[in-house]
Amino acid sequence: MLHTNRKAALWSLVVVMGALLCFLVFAEKPWDHSEKIAERIAAGKSPSLKQEILVGLYQAASVNLALCTLLLASLKLWTRPMEEKSGSASRSLRSGGGDLDPGVTKAFLLLVALAVFLGGALRWNLASKSLWWDELWNAKQTYHGSFKTGEDGTKNFQSHSFQRALWYYKKPTNHVPFAVSARLSLKGWQFVTGRSPAEFNEFVLRLPSFLASLGAIAGIAILLRIWGMGRAGILAAFLFAIHPWHIRYGIDGRSYSLAIFFTVLACAALTFALQRRAWRYWLALDSASFYSSGAILCLPFSPPPSPW
Repeated sequence: MLHTNRKAALWSLVVVMGALLCFLVFAEKPWDHSEKIAERIAAGKSPSLKQEILVGLYQAASVNLALCTLLLASLKLWTRPMEEKSGSASRSLRSGGGDLDPGVTKAFLLLVALAVFLGGALRWNLASKSLWWDELWNAKQTYHGSFKTGEDGTKNFQSHSFQRALWYYKKPTNHVPFAVSARLSLKGWQFVTGRSPAEFNEFVLRLPSFLASLGAIAGIAILLRIWGMGRAGILAAFLFAIHPWHIRYGIDGRSYSLAIFFTVLACAALTFALQRRAWRYWLALDSASFYSSGAILCLPFSPPPSPW
């Protein structure tokens, strides 16, 4: 049984269920688009991104409403009234029970910054090199595009859409978190520099992985500091910074470094969720876990053709 405030859980479920009901009642209905979706499928095309999102959100809202109903019906089985604390005990509970050590010193921050700088220096040159084959294949097939030869023999660049970055999975190599972030990075670079849609930059393409790699270096130090092992955190940060595998795969145009970064965030969120018992930390844990593993495995699969 969780040490969860029953009243807070009750009202949280009521608010969420109310929001889901409002969405199901007032949002566009998937069956209103069934004819257009059927026409696209008959023409050999996939549903548009808007249609896929509409169907997915409506189905997800329906499932979540059912799950919330089950949670509401079993509320007494997984919660109990939280006893009120007084004085220092109450303050300790609200602050996390006193078991965590989130405080940092200037020396700690300086050493973490040094580890991050070292990690960035060791990765900078490699991140600017030409693409490996699997990176290049993904850029061509999922989020950037490639040149196609027309019937007249001329070559034209065909750019990919965000829909393709989200759903393309004819071969098991599309890491969606990276594909979407890399497309955003490239499009931002093209907009700022005035480059054409066909142009790309290796470092800009790998920028999401590069930043996630540096974030993991700082994150592991802070995580271990939270666990009361500040010296081990500094050691782990420098180990991350100089580890050959973390250098090599930390700048790869894939989701490897993103998975490590979000795994570290998930560990921190789980720590605070268990200590402070606040919903926001459970939501943070869910989000970080989704991006570290679930998105790579589940999000790429396009919904099967359906009349709605």
